Amino acid sequence: MPQRGAFGKKGIIKSINRNIPLFQSSNIPNPKFDIGDIIIAVNPRYYRPTEVELLIGNPAKAKKELNWDAETKINDLVKIMVKSDWEKVFVKD
Repeated sequence: MPQRGAFGKKGIIKSINRNIPLFQSSNIPNPKFDIGDIIIAVNPRYYRPTEVELLIGNPAKAKKELNWDAETKINDLVKIMVKSDWEKVFVKD
């Protein structure tokens, strides 16, 4: 089955400006790249084959059949999700 979306994609160099260093620090040597080099590739073992690229929901059926309304607005949901991710990454127990 062919991969879609980001799956199977690679970062391939299309142009190079050698006048702009990648790293400003003199402690880190600048890597040598050539046009056509693959600089980023995703290992297929990390693919999630059942991942859906786009999810579109419509709560109209739940409203009609269950008389259900969302209690959390989308902006609040985004804040909750970002806060949770932030705490997992940056807050140490």
